[in-house]
Amino acid sequence: MRTFPTRACLVAAVLAAAAGCKDAKPATPQAARAPAAPAAPAAAQGIPSVQQRLAYPPLAKAAGMQGTVVVRAIMDDAGKLVDARVDQKLGAGMDEAAIEAVRAAWDSPDLASLKRQGQPGASGKREVPVPVVFRV
Repeated sequence: MRTFPTRACLVAAVLAAAAGCKDAKPATPQAARAPAAPAAPAAAQGIPSVQQRLAYPPLAKAAGMQGTVVVRAIMDDAGKLVDARVDQKLGAGMDEAAIEAVRAAWDSPDLASLKRQGQPGASGKREVPVPVVFRV
């Protein structure tokens, strides 16, 4: 697995690989981030209904990028999703894909326990972290 420090490096590396450029230098690996605390017990595999609805961005998949995006789901008192934000980013379109997967899977039964765990956040609404796992 290779990670890239910026999206520009990612695009350059993918384009160089696609063009068969042997003179292109590989991108410098990104400094390792301190691992975040697991957002939920299923953090290693992701939540099945979210993972089933996940569309892996082609550019990220071609570059072999993988990891976990943590989406903060913000819900009203009834458990309806009112907003979703990214707490832990990966870039290359994976953050946006993770938000869309969480939105699409929000009413599925396997998210019910997470909805009950939601804590009041800065907005006054209940918030819960949802891990979305990208694996090539």
